[in-house]
Amino acid sequence: MDLSSTPSIATTGPMERALDDLNARFDLGDEELTEELLDLMELPPEDVLSIATEKILAKQRSENVAWRTDLSLYAQQISGGVWKPYKHLQYAIDRVQKSLAKGGARIIINMPPRHGKSMTFSEYLPLWYIDNNPTHTVLLTSYEADLAYDFGRKVRDHMLSNPYCLTRLKQNVLAQQRWETSEGGGMVSASVGGPITGRGGQLLIIDDPIKNWKDAHSELMRQSQRDWYTSTFYTRAEPGASIILIMTRWTETDLTAYLLGDENDEEWEIINLPAIAEENDMMGRAVGEALCAARYDKVALARIRKVVKEQKWAGLFQQRPAPIEGNLFQRGWWKRWKILPARINDELISLDCAFENIGDSSFVVMQHLLRVKGEFFVIAQVRGRMTFTETKEAFKDFCKARLHVSEKLIEAKANGPAVISEIGALVGGIRKWQPKGKEAQAIVVSPYVEAGNVYIPDASVEGQDWMGVYIEEFAAFPNGKHDDQVDTTCQGILRLIEKRGRTSEINIDAEILDGLGRHSPWSMLDG
Repeated sequence: MDLSSTPSIATTGPMERALDDLNARFDLGDEELTEELLDLMELPPEDVLSIATEKILAKQRSENVAWRTDLSLYAQQISGGVWKPYKHLQYAIDRVQKSLAKGGARIIINMPPRHGKSMTFSEYLPLWYIDNNPTHTVLLTSYEADLAYDFGRKVRDHMLSNPYCLTRLKQNVLAQQRWETSEGGGMVSASVGGPITGRGGQLLIIDDPIKNWKDAHSELMRQSQRDWYTSTFYTRAEPGASIILIMTRWTETDLTAYLLGDENDEEWEIINLPAIAEENDMMGRAVGEALCAARYDKVALARIRKVVKEQKWAGLFQQRPAPIEGNLFQRGWWKRWKILPARINDELISLDCAFENIGDSSFVVMQHLLRVKGEFFVIAQVRGRMTFTETKEAFKDFCKARLHVSEKLIEAKANGPAVISEIGALVGGIRKWQPKGKEAQAIVVSPYVEAGNVYIPDASVEGQDWMGVYIEEFAAFPNGKHDDQVDTTCQGILRLIEKRGRTSEINIDAEILDGLGRHSPWSMLDG
């Protein structure tokens, strides 16, 4: 803008800087800028800048520019074309906008990973909402505080630097986790499960409440999230507030399931967008059509499906988490060995004890397991209902036949220190194990069985007649009557994985292995 062409306005010194600031923020012609400032020229330059800004903002809002009122157009304009109006995002935006306009919306958006849901609804939705409602507050939460803060910072930085954003911020309240507009609104970011300090909000967003597969299958974690939602998050909703849950599905008992269940009396609008279209697709896609072929076509999705395996694919990508029973350990997944490898990398003995009345107790199970590179072998098993005395004798004999095996696992949670000490005095090398949960550990081991990396004896191997009952117990887990063999094998394989210390040769869930590395469930027996 050539300020010298505006003779009625002084263009030197502080006034020139004030005009430059206005010109940097608003795309106004010379005549329009002159019109806005003519009645302010007698004021100090700093007042001119402040008052003129408010006048221009009010005028632009009153003009109701089309792109400002439509989230899709707004995101394209603000991002300079970085945000793309893919068909599935446009579909979700249209539904969200209509519900927000009515007020008191309750919306669940289920969408696969890396399909634009967070960028759209945790960055540009809060920005658009506050820029059009500067007196309102957005509360945004995610599984980790830092992730929520990142969204708060991105929205704040748009407000501060993007000339198309009309809302001004208070300069003394600009933290990424909490900032405020000059009109009294703002944004608060926090972690799911953590405290939410300060005032309530008119738009409350939960984006990805679950961090990983292990957390998703922890009943303690799921209950904690439900308690946090009802006691902390929900209580921050102002009258008429809207709530949006954005997440990838993990289990049939996740937060989506809770909000749609009988315990919750509110009516929720569900936007369910699977990676591959199935029957009665809400977007009207043909069966088999990719959700966003520009990013992940059917070939790419097929490759992902092969890597993540069926259970994770059903939940994370198709948004229909399968029940755990019936697909954790399918009968046809087990590989058989006839002759064991000549060279092995590691081995151990795993013991699962039960000491109740013999008629009612679970079985005692002891197994010998090997690891050969990325494959695991169950090579021997003893199983039966035993008293403590019988268990000690049987375990001593089992270990005596395998004197070269130095490490023996026993679950600490189910057996007191006295029991473990007595068994340890007999054989030595006992390692206590603190399980995270039966289902949680089985879910980690399941992909290895599915991938054909776990071997049990072939029926032709002499003296091995336990495989039929073994396979059926795994197939029925976790709803079967017994799970002793499942526990014994799973704890043994998990320990062999941890001892290995690297993942280059096997297909492993990196997040879960990382969790085991940071919080190891195994510890050597004292003394």
